[in-house]
Order: sequence, then C-alpha cells, then structure tokens
Amino acid sequence: SPLLAARTWIDDCYKAPTAEAILAALEARAEPAAREAATTIRRMSPTSVKLSLRLVRAARGDAKVETAIDREFRVAVRCVAAHDFVEGVRAQLVDKDRNPRWQPATLEAVDDDALDPYFAPLGADELGLDALTT
Repeated sequence: SPLLAARTWIDDCYKAPTAEAILAALEARAEPAAREAATTIRRMSPTSVKLSLRLVRAARGDAKVETAIDREFRVAVRCVAAHDFVEGVRAQLVDKDRNPRWQPATLEAVDDDALDPYFAPLGADELGLDALTT
C-alpha cells in the first residue's frame, strides 16, 4: 500500500519534537508527498497546527479514549471562540479570498504557553465522558 511504503519517511518526520521541526523535516525530504504535507500544514492556522500536535501527543498517554475526547472537546470549544476560527470562516466561506490572516501568522510566533488555556477544564460546560466511564 502507498501508506506502508511511506511509513519510513512519515515516522522520521513526525517524530520531531516540535511542529517547526516536523515541517523542516518534511521540507527536507525528497518525496513529493512529504513536501505536499508541508505545504498543506503551512496553509493552516499556526495555532491550530500546534494545538493538533499537542492533542495527538497527549492522547498517546491516555488510558481511555474518553479522556482524549474530553480534551479535544475543551480545545474545540475554545477554538470556535478564537480569532483564527473566525478568520478561517471569513477567508473560506464569507469573502472566499482563501487568504486567511492568522494571528500569530507563523508557527515560530506561537507561544507554546499561550496554548495552555485551550486545555483548561470548562467547568459546568465540560463534556465529561471520562467521568462517565470511571
């Protein structure tokens, strides 16, 4: 299968510790699919790219899928209220200029500590799947 054939470069690139390092690894590869992946990632909201990587890596340590779903729900609720979601909708659906102005504009400008509030409990609005399975 094509995915199995690409497994080596996928593993090599995505084991990098940061989103910036993953992109550098993808861009350094000769495989067209690696470069296409880098191009696609570069078009996305830098904040969302870093949030996604953090979510995937956090889920590795979860004993239950419900824990990961609760975490993703917290992040999703906060993303919908954030600038980049509104900007993405504007660029894709409203103005259709396909030119979003992300804030911050680059991965390097995203402060990793600024991602922490996305993961904070939602209080009464918490999804609570994890608590239902304990």
